[in-house]
Amino acid sequence: GFDPDQALKVYPPEAAVQCVTSGRGVARCVVTQDGSLSDCAAVEADPEGLGFSEAVVKLASTMRMNPWSRDGVPVDGATILVGVRLNLKSEP
Repeated sequence: GFDPDQALKVYPPEAAVQCVTSGRGVARCVVTQDGSLSDCAAVEADPEGLGFSEAVVKLASTMRMNPWSRDGVPVDGATILVGVRLNLKSEP
């Protein structure tokens, strides 16, 4: 996971300027030996063109996962997709 406050820090300014309060991005990352994610690249976004996939790339680079599969096999070098929905906090 990631810190929700961090998600607000990377919320795409392009989306905020256009009053888009929610969007989804997907990043493709490689799992390293220690479980961190590297070589993350933007894959897709909804809505497109507002920076959501790029924001998810930033978040994914801060994430860690268990470096072992359920079967006890190391996942070092595996490629995964990370999808995250980003939402601006609503005004009270």
